[in-house]
Amino acid sequence: MSGGSESDDCVTANGRVYIPEVRNEETPAVGMQFDSLDIVYNFYNRYAFLAGFGIRLHSSFWGENKKEILRKEFVCCKQGAYRKDETRERKRQRGISRCNCKAKIVVVKTNGSKKYTISLFAEGHNHKMTPSERLHLLRSHRRISDSTKVLTKQLGSVNIPINQKKAIWDTDNKDEFDAKWNSVVTKAGLTDHPWLSSMFDLRESWVPAYARHFFATGMSSSQRAEGSHGFFKQYISRRNSLMDFIIRFERALSHQRQKELVADHVDALEVAQCILPMPMNKQMATLYTRTMFQKFEQELIQSKACFLELKTEDASKVVYNVSRRRNWETRVAEVVYVKDSNHASCSCKRFEFFGIICKHILALFRRDQIEYMPDKYILKRWKKTAKSGLVSYANGNEIKDSADPSLLIKRSTMSRLASDVVEDALMCEEGCELLSETLKSLGVKLKLLKDGPSNNEVGGSSSICA
Repeated sequence: MSGGSESDDCVTANGRVYIPEVRNEETPAVGMQFDSLDIVYNFYNRYAFLAGFGIRLHSSFWGENKKEILRKEFVCCKQGAYRKDETRERKRQRGISRCNCKAKIVVVKTNGSKKYTISLFAEGHNHKMTPSERLHLLRSHRRISDSTKVLTKQLGSVNIPINQKKAIWDTDNKDEFDAKWNSVVTKAGLTDHPWLSSMFDLRESWVPAYARHFFATGMSSSQRAEGSHGFFKQYISRRNSLMDFIIRFERALSHQRQKELVADHVDALEVAQCILPMPMNKQMATLYTRTMFQKFEQELIQSKACFLELKTEDASKVVYNVSRRRNWETRVAEVVYVKDSNHASCSCKRFEFFGIICKHILALFRRDQIEYMPDKYILKRWKKTAKSGLVSYANGNEIKDSADPSLLIKRSTMSRLASDVVEDALMCEEGCELLSETLKSLGVKLKLLKDGPSNNEVGGSSSICA
């Protein structure tokens, strides 16, 4: 099917030529005619996709009036050879992808003709074809589908960014997600879109509303990695040497531990101010860490805008619809109160997923005049005393850690005193020597105080005294 001798020149170093295996009706042939160059490109790119290579535009020959192209070449993406410009310093060092492949098609348009005709088809390549699972990474095969373009345009017209198809992140339960999803795809005319349909069938695997009954401290599967990347990017760059990386990595960890120490110190020394003067709010201010208390208080504030409506009641449980107006939209959650166990649960699953009681249940507590939070809704991991317990490794050995607030206060006080003494000693050489001798002597005394005197030392001192 080759239309010229150029394919015979496209050989590898060992003399091998790679001929793609594609059906005849999908393969270019000399004499084929097309109405436009766009159609030629799409046809050859389709063939390249089935064959396993990418294409790009090459040389053009314009007519005398410069209004139309009379000759056009479409070549393999590996056409040409790499030329190194010694005079130009490149900041980005790219790999060499071109290997002087000769595969291409040439189309011409004769005078008076309205169609482009294939005049040359070089079929052979001097490189292996790309596997099907990596074809979408080739530049000519990277594209956005027409349906995605239409959906992007429609969402953009109403100021809804693609990264926000709201139905995913702003729904609390399964039914609400399903309703919003169907509404969005119906308005966009994509109800029969195969990819969207397949993703909807797998929604239990990736939609947060379907996984809110699992405790995950409110994090998504990738949030932990993304948070770590964002933190370390403040200290590390790809230009660092291995030694620089180690030093900067240790510095980042040191800063992180220092921030944690400061946060622990603040929690031990201070009690957060309460916006709402309610007994429950004051209770949680003394129990929760500063960060978690602020999140709880926001839920408590939002509970004041919630309205309860009795839905059903029987001998075992009571069901309420809890509505809240937000951004011109009324959101409704279902709170179930079980009488025997004295337990309340909500359809938003915030407590199960995040570990903090939700605004809907807090609205029920306010209505029933429950002034203090029951212990079963307070997770130890969010309390100031979370580090005071025993933690074990996977092998069962205990991790000993003390979060005694008095130790944090003593450490802070001693560090401040030591820092002041060092600053004064640095002002003169005599001061440095005095401080150095004093610290050495103090170190010996502290070691004796910590370890206690040995028997020999006690006996020796007794005999001397005698």
